[in-house]
Amino acid sequence: MNCPNHPMITDTKKCSRCQRDFCKDCLTLSDGALVCGECKGGILSSDQNRACTNHPMITETKKCSRCQKDFCSNCLIEVKGQIICASCKSEYLRDLQTGSLGEYRFAGFWIRLVAVIIDNLALWIPGLVLQLGFPIVLKSLFSIDYISEQKNLTPLFFGLFVLLMILSYGIITFYYTYLHGKYGQSLGKMVCRIKVINQDGTQISYLKAFARYWAFFLSQIILEIGCIMAGFDEEKKSMHDRMCSTYVIYKER
Repeated sequence: MNCPNHPMITDTKKCSRCQRDFCKDCLTLSDGALVCGECKGGILSSDQNRACTNHPMITETKKCSRCQKDFCSNCLIEVKGQIICASCKSEYLRDLQTGSLGEYRFAGFWIRLVAVIIDNLALWIPGLVLQLGFPIVLKSLFSIDYISEQKNLTPLFFGLFVLLMILSYGIITFYYTYLHGKYGQSLGKMVCRIKVINQDGTQISYLKAFARYWAFFLSQIILEIGCIMAGFDEEKKSMHDRMCSTYVIYKER
């Protein structure tokens, strides 16, 4: 048989796809089979537009974010922003409820409480130094005679109290902002092997770490309700996690 592209050549082989005869210059090896140029283009096209696993006639597909198989829109559902096929739906929802979603295992209320207790112990040391050192600084600034001459000490002591509170919260804010911004972990979280991340899995910035501490402060002053939310949320999110779009996850060893 003559090659349809080169009629003068009779030394031909069949294309394994269309079964027509072609010379060696018109055939290429694709996945262990000889195919002509037209059929090779069809193979590439079908690779780019894969058929639905359940409906082979439909080529407009998307991948299930869990199993990575191709499905048409009729076979996919959206759950928490993820496209999931019907086969993976039950497993996905189960992982969502147990806090083990995909590559993340969310940290719940109790482990986070332990981390906060450790952080409070770590912050107790500079707090104690500040409280013990403050009278010494006060004595160096104001003599006993000066204090005794004052008829109304309320403004003085109120100003000193405000200064002490500013210093105390300044230390706490720096502690959480620096450690969360640099490592995604406070000392307590490092001990408990948990970490704060953005919802897209990236490291949080110093600015977000700063904002998250004050959102955490807000969660505490409303009778700790904002923190307790983590124990009942599907993704173990507290109020400050929701405000700042963050997750707290277990860190891989």
